[in-house]
Amino acid sequence: GLAHIQNLSFLVTAEQRFLNSPIGSYLGAVAYPNEFGTFGLTFNYFGIDAFNEQKIGFAYARQLFDNFSIGAQFDFLNTQIQDYGSTNAITFELGCLINILPDLTFGFHLYNPVQVELIEGESLPAVYKAGIGYQPSKKALVTIEVEKDIDYNARFRAGLEYQFLDTFFLRV
Repeated sequence: GLAHIQNLSFLVTAEQRFLNSPIGSYLGAVAYPNEFGTFGLTFNYFGIDAFNEQKIGFAYARQLFDNFSIGAQFDFLNTQIQDYGSTNAITFELGCLINILPDLTFGFHLYNPVQVELIEGESLPAVYKAGIGYQPSKKALVTIEVEKDIDYNARFRAGLEYQFLDTFFLRV
């Protein structure tokens, strides 16, 4: 999807889980499209002072044909545990989008396909996702996704989006 961004874009989100919990989740991202494709930078933080995880991602995406785009992201991962120290790892993600028909899109995403180890003997999961989006009208979108973590059974997800106003969507 990064390949289809047409203007310099920024995203900032913050979430504090369980209301008064000190656990925080923060994300910052920027996308810069130009004639060579779209470049992206993300920063994720999750946790508390005693335990936290960070991920910095450097992404590039490009539309190759009218109906086909690809993207890749290199991820720098850091985990810090109070009194135990920290560890780092580098991995990557790959994805593609194919517009099969004007109202039907197929997407595929791979995360950590080489199973990088964050600590000795403990690999990060390799996660594979594939999904289809069908837009029967300008205001409605139906999505279906299957996700497979190599250590667990496949998970299926489905979603429905309806746009009531220009800036108001209902998503289930």
